[in-house]
Amino acid sequence: MKSLYIASTEPRSGKSVVAIGLMKLIQQRIDKIGYIKPIGNADGGQPDADVELIRLLFKLEHDPKIINPVSIDDARNILAASGGEDELLTKVLHAYNQVAVDADVVVIEGTDYAGALSALELDINAELSKTLDAPVLMVASGENRTSKEIVSQVFAAKETIDEKGCDFIGVIVTRIAPSDHERISTDLETEFKKDGIDLLGVIPGEKLLSSPRMSEIARKVGAKVMFGHDNLSNLVSSVRVAAMTIGNALPRLEDGMLLI
Repeated sequence: MKSLYIASTEPRSGKSVVAIGLMKLIQQRIDKIGYIKPIGNADGGQPDADVELIRLLFKLEHDPKIINPVSIDDARNILAASGGEDELLTKVLHAYNQVAVDADVVVIEGTDYAGALSALELDINAELSKTLDAPVLMVASGENRTSKEIVSQVFAAKETIDEKGCDFIGVIVTRIAPSDHERISTDLETEFKKDGIDLLGVIPGEKLLSSPRMSEIARKVGAKVMFGHDNLSNLVSSVRVAAMTIGNALPRLEDGMLLI
């Protein structure tokens, strides 16, 4: 049984999209594919949104609590206690073994850098990779960054991975401006090669992929939906605070805009 740990160094890197794409590719060659997100963002009884999406897309049979055994809040509480790191790793390993027993390949998705542990998450991901004996594929966002800034960030992350004794197989860079894709790709390939890092892909940015649905926003802010229940799947591409009269606000509306 083989496994792959997909990690990132920051939130909103496109890590989950990369995981889905790789799982689709693997599924073309291998029937039994498993997935686990050891530490996720389960919130208020709601499962981690990425876990739920992947579970439904790939018709995974394991309970969400096995696929995502620890929430970020639980991880914080466990790590705050004496011997907490061993307890966390044991809990994750137990869930991983339940997924792995039925799979030929397991894709492991790292943390999201969205909680109180963000400063520690790269080290946590490295420890999880080591415990699960899974090589690391790094996903790095190139949004609003130069090629040198991207390479510097990835190199620093690779050093942490290497220090833990984990295998680092390469990097996929996401969210590159489409107009700069060819130039940045060439620069990145040259720069990464100097540092002995394999560049496995450069993905241009696509705004729709990072646009939340109205239902997600309503759930996150605890809003009561009064009208438009049939439109809760609409994507939100921009937000505007309308501190003005209706007459002044209407001409400024655009498709996909959330008006507050």
